[in-house]
Amino acid sequence: MMTRLHKLSIQEDVSPEMVRRVYDAMIDAFIDLELHEHAQITEKDRGS
Repeated sequence: MMTRLHKLSIQEDVSPEMVRRVYDAMIDAFIDLELHEHAQITEKDRGS
């Protein structure tokens, strides 16, 4: 995935470093959301 994004960023004259940082931030945000959702489900299950 990252190789493809790197090639595409060069093709489109965009900083590969910026693309990587944005992609990393998106993945980090997705993981945080998933962990938050999991915590809510676990908390709800304990309360039942």
